[in-house]
Amino acid sequence: MSFLTHHPNPYTKALFQLGKEENCLQVFKDQLDRIGLFLKNNPPLINQFSNPFLTSAHHLNSLKPVFHDSSPYVVNFIKLLAKKKRLSLLPTLIKRFDYLCQKEAGILTAHIQSATSLSLSEQKVLREKLARLSHRSSSQIMLSLTIDPTLLAGLQIYMPPYFVDASLRRYLHKIDLIANDELSP
Repeated sequence: MSFLTHHPNPYTKALFQLGKEENCLQVFKDQLDRIGLFLKNNPPLINQFSNPFLTSAHHLNSLKPVFHDSSPYVVNFIKLLAKKKRLSLLPTLIKRFDYLCQKEAGILTAHIQSATSLSLSEQKVLREKLARLSHRSSSQIMLSLTIDPTLLAGLQIYMPPYFVDASLRRYLHKIDLIANDELSP
């Protein structure tokens, strides 16, 4: 997860604040998640949003199938992004909104990359250790798991503000650096 995802912009903050005031945070989150899934399944749309020759009306028309039944606030949010030529940021803004909702609920997401899939018992142990590290209960830690075979073995953990790289790839890289440094004249 990028730095940008954890630092909401004014558009996201405004929609989040409105959702809190209207007691609609979960509704907004569900609607934005649905839009995010639609965009994920239609990657050419994001490229279209960056095309300066296409109008905001054209962009909004391409999103209508997914947001036609959304809250007027969410629809206005998307219309504002279209008007300001910021629709290409929509996937990132949806992640930012999700991050704010999790933060509001006291939930931390730990992004875990492992060389192989983790068993349920390994996930449980990892969640408990991360909970102790962050002074939370294990029910407040959400794991986002991805498999990266290039790690060779081990895992990487990113849970702001922590980053831990306990992969075999990292250790081999360190050995390579040390060996090259010692062999240099």
